[in-house]
Amino acid sequence: LPGYAVGPAARSVLLRFVDGVLGDCLGSRDVPIELVGVDAPPGRVPGRPHGVPLRVRVGAPRDVTGFVLSYVHECLGDRRAELLDRLAKIDGEYSFVIVEFGSYREGELDASRTAAP
Repeated sequence: LPGYAVGPAARSVLLRFVDGVLGDCLGSRDVPIELVGVDAPPGRVPGRPHGVPLRVRVGAPRDVTGFVLSYVHECLGDRRAELLDRLAKIDGEYSFVIVEFGSYREGELDASRTAAP
């Protein structure tokens, strides 16, 4: 979608959704994983002009840190349909988006904003 920008209302819903889902999901695991915080750093991930980068900070014992990222992806992926429903309530155009969850290194973010009309 050339020229499309993710608006502030959708970003807010996304942030609250990720924070709530991960807080519930990670806290219910057999291993002690604590959600420390979720925020939206400035910039965008190269190659994803409409992506919304989020930073998820967790606390976990050193021996489980290799699994934490897969837990985060699993928790969010399991609730993808719920996120789409929430976004569609803001604007019906969000009914046509595809939601993907992935990871990036913070140094990969460039300083530009999400593509805007």
